[in-house]
Amino acid sequence: MSGKKKRAPLVRTILLMFIGFSTVFVLFNFPYHWDPQPKNVKRVAQAVPTGAKANGFYSDVYAPADSGEAGKVSDSAYVQSVSAHSDDVKKAIRGFVRLYHLADKKVLDVGAGSGYLQDAVENYTGLDIVPEAARYFHKKFVVGSATDMPFADGEFDALWTIWVLEHVPNPERALAEMRRVVKPGGYLFLAPAWNVPSWLSGGYDVQPYSAFGWQGKLIKASIPMRKLRLADGMYLGQIRMLRHLASLVGPTRLRYHLLNPNYETYWEHDSDAVNSIDPYEVYLWHLSRGDRCLNCGDFRRALWSPPIALIIQKQ
Repeated sequence: MSGKKKRAPLVRTILLMFIGFSTVFVLFNFPYHWDPQPKNVKRVAQAVPTGAKANGFYSDVYAPADSGEAGKVSDSAYVQSVSAHSDDVKKAIRGFVRLYHLADKKVLDVGAGSGYLQDAVENYTGLDIVPEAARYFHKKFVVGSATDMPFADGEFDALWTIWVLEHVPNPERALAEMRRVVKPGGYLFLAPAWNVPSWLSGGYDVQPYSAFGWQGKLIKASIPMRKLRLADGMYLGQIRMLRHLASLVGPTRLRYHLLNPNYETYWEHDSDAVNSIDPYEVYLWHLSRGDRCLNCGDFRRALWSPPIALIIQKQ
């Protein structure tokens, strides 16, 4: 009996320490930003200044580069990085098309980039923000923004967007536009790079310690610990539960973390990302508007392990 009494204070101490650390992690990692749409919202995200710098960056990304051989051009490192992972994406999209019988349907590709998915369906439209991308397309290509699409309501039977939403300064507006242009009963295949780490833009993963001052060295040294799932377990489930409770009141706002994009040096994939979004946020955003997630399973599975790509059916 005395042994149990001695252990009880220790267990309480450990439990209180866990609760304390977890609370700090939740407060530090809570997604405080959202799009500045309603005028009566006091705390909103500041618009990320893309402008000429971002447009110039993406224009250079998709413009033909000198290959070093007369009469030949090559793709940028950015396009080559995407192409290196394109086989897995093509396989996923083929499965999406086959499962929902979209082969002869009208489909939109938001942030179509180099157009490597344009042959997945016959009636295809690609949308991207810079005209330089047009050189990749033999099917319909439209220059436009994901936050202000030049299409009618319900114009498409389905759409997909791959590794795009994290590069859009106002991601909730982009989600609203994507939902708008898909007809009721239509499908959305949403696959951004979720939860983009804040350190990518600084090249901390790829540069040596000698490239940084003392603050940069501390950030680089912390990365292995921050990558552990144990660190996520200190706050991610708790934040998702809080956001779920908020969704019970009515349609949610999409919350996210602002990032500082690097338009000067392309250190690695997503070093140019402007926001970091948790997939559960997008899941809640759609469900609170009456849509269905077709591959999320029940609430418990969606809460603890949402799929990499969300397949949403608009209601």
